[in-house]
Amino acid sequence: MKKYLQKEFKKGDDSIVYAKQGEKVVGFLHYGVERSTLRPAERIRLKAMFVDEEFRGKGVSKQLLQFVQEEAGEKEIIVKARRSNEVSPYLYLNNGFHEDEEYFHLVYKK
Repeated sequence: MKKYLQKEFKKGDDSIVYAKQGEKVVGFLHYGVERSTLRPAERIRLKAMFVDEEFRGKGVSKQLLQFVQEEAGEKEIIVKARRSNEVSPYLYLNNGFHEDEEYFHLVYKK
């Protein structure tokens, strides 16, 4: 977790919310404001979430998501989830997210 934070966290519109059990940080969610000239409103992009293995399945991810949902207010929240991931698509779908029917996710790789 520490390596991720040192490498990936960027100042500006990015934020990190973390969950603690006593003095121990047991998880975090990294998110940021995304702006586009194609849409009038800002939206929130979830960039990464991590929960310590010992605390998985205990509602930590749900609490982190709920915090960001409350912070976002009326702003749309978007996240990429790998279809092959056994947990994350269902975590998001079970917490009010839905698949985007308007946009394709396209990738080019040589």
